[in-house]
Amino acid sequence: MIQTYSMIFLARPYKMSVDEMADISYQVLKELNDYGDELSPKYIPGRKKSEAREFDLSRENDRPTFVHWLNYYSASAAKKFKINRVLKSDQFECVAFSDGYYLKLQDNPINIDIHDHLELQRLVSFQLGLLK
Repeated sequence: MIQTYSMIFLARPYKMSVDEMADISYQVLKELNDYGDELSPKYIPGRKKSEAREFDLSRENDRPTFVHWLNYYSASAAKKFKINRVLKSDQFECVAFSDGYYLKLQDNPINIDIHDHLELQRLVSFQLGLLK
């Protein structure tokens, strides 16, 4: 097993647009990149090592590429992702919540060894326009 580390950044809730959020995320990643090679993002992970892609640090790459087990999208993000396409689904839960939308793919976390979990993730990601 390969050991990896994650950084989680928390901030107080603010009313801001998706573009403002993308700008902040881009600035954080740019600072990490400028700090040195050990903190600079290098790859976008894939399900297999061969599917990993080199990370191009640009403002457009702060944009999500997949839905996850639990998701929250602000109203402005939901509008960009055209969340109304998936609001009425019997395959997963998507409800309006606190000036945005809460999307839960399934009751349990995604298990990469279960094909149906990955297929639902791919399908919803595609429906939201996150995958081409």
